[in-house]
Amino acid sequence: MRYLTLAEALVIAEAVTGIDHAVLAKAAGVGLLDSALHAPQAGFGGYELYPEFTAKAAVLCADRSQPPST
Repeated sequence: MRYLTLAEALVIAEAVTGIDHAVLAKAAGVGLLDSALHAPQAGFGGYELYPEFTAKAAVLCADRSQPPST
């Protein structure tokens, strides 16, 4: 499986916002974007946390600004 890189996400953001990707790369929240892009690859001990394609897509779309409700 091929995952979206931070550089690719910044180019997409540039196309959407019109702000140069070099400027976006210096934004305060770029580390959060990088972390979110790596979420579908998460795993532990050789097991993927999101093994199905749909789960990988869902974690990218999830609002992770708030902790999950219990």
